Formats: sequence, C-alpha cells, structure tokens
Amino acid sequence: MTNLLKRGALVLFVTGFVVCAVGFGYRAWRQHENARAFAITTPNGIDEARFVRIGGIDQWITIRGEDRAVPARRTVATARAKRR
Repeated sequence: MTNLLKRGALVLFVTGFVVCAVGFGYRAWRQHENARAFAITTPNGIDEARFVRIGGIDQWITIRGEDRAVPARRTVATARAKRR
C-alpha cells in the first residue's frame, strides 16, 4: 500500500512539474512575441521612459512613437481628496 502511495505522489509531483514548466515556457514565448510586436523599429522612432517631477511628486512617464515629428499627447489622471 505504501508503494502505491509513493508512486501516486511521484506521478502527481512529476505532472505538476511538467505543467509548470510548460506554463513558464509558454509565458516566455508570449513575452518574446509581444516584445517583438511592440518594438519601435523606425529610424525616427522614440522609446523613452523616466521619472519626471510633476507637482512635487516623481511620476514615471513613458513616451513611445514611430515618428518624433508627430506631437505627443499627454494625459495625466489624478485623484484628489476633497476638503470640507
């Protein structure tokens, strides 16, 4: 009976390991495909990211585009507490 339990536990462990390995492999493949699809490859493209101080608070901004000559549109969303 203990051999059967040990064999069952081993089968469950190996199955779980294989499922995890396949899942991580698929995730890595999808990340690679997305990175290639969203890459800026034009010679006049822009892809920058940095912290900028806005209103005394450091904000992370990302600027991406296929042509630097096209003006960037910026949207800033904030939530402020109302004072009574």
